[in-house]
Amino acid sequence: MLSHLDFETLLVTLAMARVLQSLGLVFVWKLHQNYRPARDWAIGSALIAAGTLGIATSNVMTDDIATSVTFVSVMAILFGALIFNSGILRASAIPQPIWLGRGIALIATLLFGWFSYVDPSAGNRMAVFGAAMMLFDLYTAARLLAVKRQALSTMLRVIGVILLINAASFPLRITSVYVSGNIIPEFSIGGSLAVIFAIIATAGVLMMTLALTALTSLIDLTERRKLQEQLNRSERYVRAILESASDVAIIAAERDLLITVFNTGAERMLGYTADEVVGRCNPTIFADPEEAAARSRELSAEFGRPIKGLGLIIDPAVIGKNRRWTWVRKDGSRLPVSMTVSAMRGEKGEIIGYLGVAHDISKQLAYETALQNEIAKSEAVSHTLETALSNMRQGLAMFNREQRVIVLNDNFMAPFGLSKADAPPGTTFREIVQMRIANGFFSVEGPEAYLKSRIEVAASMQSADHDDVVQLNNGRFIRSISRHFGNGDVVITSEDITEIKRNQARISYLAQHDALTGLSNRAHFNEQIEQASAALTGSLRPFTVLMIDLDRFKAINDTLGHAAGDQLLKEVAERIEASTRPADLVARLGGDEFAIIQTGEVGAPSADEQRRAARALAERILAVVAEPIDLFGKTVQVGASIGIALAPNDGDDPDELLRKADYALYAAKQAGRCGYRLFGPEMIASISKRDSLETALRAALSHDELILHYQPIVDIRSGAVVCVEALVRWKHPTQGLLLPHQFLPVAEETGLIVPLGGWVIRRACRDASRWPDGLPVAVNLSAAQLTSPELISTITSALEASGLSAERLEIEVTESALLADRDAALAALHNIRDLGASVSLDDFGTGYSSLTHLKAFKFSRIKIDRAFVEDLTREADSMAIVSALAGLARGLNMISIAEGVETDSQLAVLRAAGVAFAQGDLFGRPCPAAELRLTRQMAAVRSA
Repeated sequence: MLSHLDFETLLVTLAMARVLQSLGLVFVWKLHQNYRPARDWAIGSALIAAGTLGIATSNVMTDDIATSVTFVSVMAILFGALIFNSGILRASAIPQPIWLGRGIALIATLLFGWFSYVDPSAGNRMAVFGAAMMLFDLYTAARLLAVKRQALSTMLRVIGVILLINAASFPLRITSVYVSGNIIPEFSIGGSLAVIFAIIATAGVLMMTLALTALTSLIDLTERRKLQEQLNRSERYVRAILESASDVAIIAAERDLLITVFNTGAERMLGYTADEVVGRCNPTIFADPEEAAARSRELSAEFGRPIKGLGLIIDPAVIGKNRRWTWVRKDGSRLPVSMTVSAMRGEKGEIIGYLGVAHDISKQLAYETALQNEIAKSEAVSHTLETALSNMRQGLAMFNREQRVIVLNDNFMAPFGLSKADAPPGTTFREIVQMRIANGFFSVEGPEAYLKSRIEVAASMQSADHDDVVQLNNGRFIRSISRHFGNGDVVITSEDITEIKRNQARISYLAQHDALTGLSNRAHFNEQIEQASAALTGSLRPFTVLMIDLDRFKAINDTLGHAAGDQLLKEVAERIEASTRPADLVARLGGDEFAIIQTGEVGAPSADEQRRAARALAERILAVVAEPIDLFGKTVQVGASIGIALAPNDGDDPDELLRKADYALYAAKQAGRCGYRLFGPEMIASISKRDSLETALRAALSHDELILHYQPIVDIRSGAVVCVEALVRWKHPTQGLLLPHQFLPVAEETGLIVPLGGWVIRRACRDASRWPDGLPVAVNLSAAQLTSPELISTITSALEASGLSAERLEIEVTESALLADRDAALAALHNIRDLGASVSLDDFGTGYSSLTHLKAFKFSRIKIDRAFVEDLTREADSMAIVSALAGLARGLNMISIAEGVETDSQLAVLRAAGVAFAQGDLFGRPCPAAELRLTRQMAAVRSA
């Protein structure tokens, strides 16, 4: 009985050792974060403990129950050993055929059961049980002893040895069980052997527990070391990435925005070192306060709630979005950047910090500014290709080598009433052209021609670039530019250039036409006459050049204003153009000057026929131009002078023809205006004479060939000489003494009248300064002198040089001089009077609006034209006019002077009419200053 108790006690002790092993391995499992092999060891050990306890208690049970319990206990021990050893192999990273182990355990269990119920031979059962257990331990030990891993091989070999000892001792333990338990009565070895092997088994359990615990710790340390090495490598890798990104600022911060990462790119861009900011500052130190305030207002308005402070970069509405900012660097300078702030999240999705990535965009901004100020500010870098294409003003399409659409935008399709949805990727170029035609859009040549031309262009686009313009049937102009690539792809950009074409046409029109009248301008006229001249030889098509100047236009323009003058020019232009044929060219050369190229018939008509056609056209023009014209309610009339030159009769060179037409125009003006003249050879002589006269007159001014003659003006009542008028003469070297009407017109036409008039003023002042009794001298001014900027300085310098007082100088102007530029003329007269000189109105009664001039300026004297004095004794009308003019002068407190008095009878009538002063040959003919006899002249007047 004692032996039975000892045996059972040992089994219970062994079971408790296994329980303690299981509990210890559960602790290892939890300690090492649910280490799976430890879990397998704990489960296997627990099953072995349960099986051992079952066998230990089976002896106190009935035979039937003991057999069942023994069977279950053996099965628990077998599967427990299988799980335990599998855990060892898993911890060693050794592949294991778990299915094979399970099969062996199952077969052993079935055999054990068979022998338990069919052949209850203890030896058979124990042989099956022992063989299975030994197989498990031997297999596991062999695998462990074969491991080559240097870090774990020693510990794995120790475990392998323990398993070998356990496997070797297992048959002896089984034998001792039976011997000690008197299960086999014929054997009688003694209970001490069972105790020994039970102690060995218990020691093996404890050693195995310690070995597995050590193995787990070693594996854990090894794994931790590997993990640490991986973490170190990852950290070095991340650090290398951060440091290598020197052109990008990368700044990381914790949830409270305290900076934790500040890479070299951030150091370079901001001027701070990482030591200065990491763990010490938050990113707000880099913000521009003014920009932050403006951005706060912008974002608050955009999202409808306040966004300010740190919320400008970490608010959920803005985080993750690329925005432009201005950073304040350490030295206070500003740096524009493009920055994106992202949230860094933990395993559970919670925000653990923030990461900002910024690029320096100062060069980009400088480039954008230099490129085009009119271009809209750059879209965010994150904008997609689709957005860029949609915002393009031009149409854009890309085709592959099969001429199929890769991508296109709406503007490529819009001019044809289509959208990009009508041509998805894969649509052919031919199909797009056919869609355009089906929608009613094609070139002006027609749909078939349009399709053919587009297909031909498409066929060559892959080998050559194209740039062409097509006018559509709706009048629009579409420009297409294609560029080919080496892979066969083609990019086409298109643009509606209708407005550009219209502007070009407008510019071209304005370059060739007069803006006021719409007629051809001088440039277009010169171009056309060149072409007509060049065509003379080939086509035998003669042509005629007509040069037209309006008569009295300047007077109307100055009197009624420039608006009326412009309206007059437009009306005259319409009348002239209406008088010509469509084949003729009418041009306005400038001012009131027009020109016509009258085209003749092909076949070289006779010069007489050409002259008749030119005369007929000139007469039509003279007639229509002379008709009254209504200018804003006022009816006026103008005339025209026309010069005509025939080609090729008068020449075939354009310059020569224009020059000869100008000669003819000059002849028409000299003949009294409002007429026309055809060029004749004699005109060259006349113009040549005029040119010679101009040349000689220029020389006369420098050679002192001009002289002054003087004629007195007397008081009709007293006979006293009250003034002397200076009259210019020219001592021509070959033609003798020339009177004013022989050279002054040339002086006025050539502009020599201004220097000539200045000379007259200076000489008259010098001569008058030598006369007694303060006698005044009168000097005539032309229209050009009156409006000359140098007039006042000329008069002032003449008075100062001669010492003549201004009160002794009297300036005479004609009404026609006032018409040239009325405002400027009146301003000049006021300046003359301010100097102290007096002003007289010459040839009074012959101008266009004498009373208007008398009202506009207070003249000292008015001179009655000689035309009224000549007929004074023969016509009563002249007497009435003279009396009226004298009365008008008295009423205006002006002195009246009669010109051209030659007889006593004229003088008597003038005295009776109340005329104050008189001038004429009766009182003395003009003579040089040296021959002037003032006392004799006064006597002559008194005797008369």
